[in-house]
Amino acid sequence: MKQNAKHILFLLALLLVFILPVQALELHENNAEASEEHTKTIEQILEKRKNFHNQVRDRASKKIVNILIVPGHDDNSWGAKFGSLKEVELNRKLAHHLHQYLSKEEGINPVLASDDFGYSPIFETYFNAEKEKIQEFILKSKEEFSQKLTTEHISEVDNDFHNPATEDVVHRLYGINRWVNTQDFDLVIHIHFNDYRGRKKSKIGKYDGFSIYTPGKLFENYELSKNVADSVFEELAQIRPVSNLKSEEAGVIEDHELIALGANETLEAGSILIEYGYIYEPIFTDPDRRGISLDYLAYATYAGIMNTLGEQAESKVSPSFSISKNKTTADNLAWQFQKALEGSYPPEGKILRDCPISGYFGKCSEKVK
Repeated sequence: MKQNAKHILFLLALLLVFILPVQALELHENNAEASEEHTKTIEQILEKRKNFHNQVRDRASKKIVNILIVPGHDDNSWGAKFGSLKEVELNRKLAHHLHQYLSKEEGINPVLASDDFGYSPIFETYFNAEKEKIQEFILKSKEEFSQKLTTEHISEVDNDFHNPATEDVVHRLYGINRWVNTQDFDLVIHIHFNDYRGRKKSKIGKYDGFSIYTPGKLFENYELSKNVADSVFEELAQIRPVSNLKSEEAGVIEDHELIALGANETLEAGSILIEYGYIYEPIFTDPDRRGISLDYLAYATYAGIMNTLGEQAESKVSPSFSISKNKTTADNLAWQFQKALEGSYPPEGKILRDCPISGYFGKCSEKVK
């Protein structure tokens, strides 16, 4: 009964989210295909914010920044897995935190593509009702992008380390791109957690850290996406080490294959895909530390987005801590995250690989003032 009530409340909330900003979210069937003239730019978004804050008395003052938050995967294709922990669960929880942070900012409209119940009813309906048009969109985009490469004598750079997506996942990801193009959305944030081929299922792997994928230079949405990626990277790097997987050591990786970023030039909005860490890392697998970790990662993402807009994120309130020396606890973890945000952790002369944010209060933590 309680679950049904929660589902009803969720549906009502979705209706409010999708109905209130009518100008941004009304579906325009005749404008479904991507086109160069509609590609978003950082200048356009900054102008939106300027007009909103200045309350210019024209149509521009009503324009708000629309951000779609897409927790990666779903209940049928849940992504990485460690023990009983599925990636989709982490993605949804972090997405929820990010949505909460962005919702506090006036003139920003964050929309969740899915939650614990799966994709929102709006998307589920769209995926089914627009199935044929989405397929036409995919084929047309591939043909046009292939023609562009041929005409302009461009050699596309491929990345060979992505796992192949199922037909259903491909349909949904391209469907999201098509939907975003019709709804005046400015940014899309895809949330993921990592894993790698060859890891034994029951054992913690050898890699850790985060990475951010952004569209490559061949795509029209490259500049805006790269702006967002760089800003979010700076914030996340304060609290997480960069992935030590060789192909991700750059931190921000340009990619032309990921559908989430607009493969075949199918996305007009800026888009980034964040791999926040590896699913087997203890701060994610331990239930006592998981919620704190996801919250701080979401906050750093929010701060990076606000930096992109040239604005200051609301300061994260420092909670009260009960420190336990030479132990691993949730309070110790929150303290380390908070100190890292403030710039005092890790201690001088150390980096996060020397002194990871793990919840263990030892020599590294003792040196922090």
